[in-house]
Amino acid sequence: MPSLIPDNEKDRLDSLASYEILDTRPEQEYNDLLEFAAEIFKAPMASISLVDSDRVWFKAHVGYEVDQMPRDFTFCSLTILGSKPLLIQNTRADASNAKMGIVTNAPYVRSYMGIPLISEDGQCIGALSVANTETMKPSKFQKQALAQLANNCMTLLELRRTRMQLENQEKLTEGYREQIAAMNAEVANLSRMDELTGLWNKKSLTYELGKELSRSRRTGSTFALLKLNLDNFSKVNDKHGRDYADESLRSLGNLLKDATRDTDVCSRFGGDEFMILMPNTDRAKANLVANRIKTNLRNMNGLFEPLTASIGVAVVLAAQASADDILNLANTSMQNAKQMGGNSIEIEAFYGA
Repeated sequence: MPSLIPDNEKDRLDSLASYEILDTRPEQEYNDLLEFAAEIFKAPMASISLVDSDRVWFKAHVGYEVDQMPRDFTFCSLTILGSKPLLIQNTRADASNAKMGIVTNAPYVRSYMGIPLISEDGQCIGALSVANTETMKPSKFQKQALAQLANNCMTLLELRRTRMQLENQEKLTEGYREQIAAMNAEVANLSRMDELTGLWNKKSLTYELGKELSRSRRTGSTFALLKLNLDNFSKVNDKHGRDYADESLRSLGNLLKDATRDTDVCSRFGGDEFMILMPNTDRAKANLVANRIKTNLRNMNGLFEPLTASIGVAVVLAAQASADDILNLANTSMQNAKQMGGNSIEIEAFYGA
């Protein structure tokens, strides 16, 4: 009904929406207010009504069998048109009131009193009301008591809105924290990655080696550290140029990842030197990986000429070695392979005390 739509309808609905209360579960504090109102008026019906765009929804109700009614069905739609209490002592005394749906249909309301529920921003979002199937003439005390209960109801609504806003702010803040953490993690990963090959860098390899040594001390597990150095790669750079050399290193990075497990740590240690940390790996498994890399390197696509590498492996059988000890042993093994003419594999075991 157009006559039931106030001029500030949009602002009023926006204010109502800010409470995020429509269609929520019953709450005892609202029920207690309403039961007190019904008791004061000795009224069979009472409600805390919130007027939505096309309906009146009851946050709490006494004597009504439904949780909502059409907006043009109940007197709460009239209550929100003003800021003062609406008292109808006899609904049949006025022709327009007599035609209201709640009068001509069950529960056949004969009298009504509603107090507007006015938000902090001055919008009337609903009403706290009592109704009867008989005429009524409320006393001054009853009117004052109903107005106070309406104030208490708005206090509950405002507290609820504040709580919801704080919870939403906390969720938003937590979302920001997660985004910042993700960005920080990404930056941290970038600082640990080799930009050219996409492998971990020297810093990362050293860090992971320290962790693996600690784990080895706790569990006595065996692991291996492989060091690879391309043979005569400086000549490849001089002969074919920097771009070709960089593409060769990128391809080698992909080759190392394909030849190892997800739990292995592949890194570019610097220049044309690469290292692979392999947890839970004994001499036989390390030798298998080294030979796989050697074979795949020879067959690597996109090269003007085959690449070869000298590969050294340190297999740690005892847990008391230092990180420098393991790095030095892997480097010594690699140098021994290079002295054998390159394209070779040398494996040494560390038996530290």
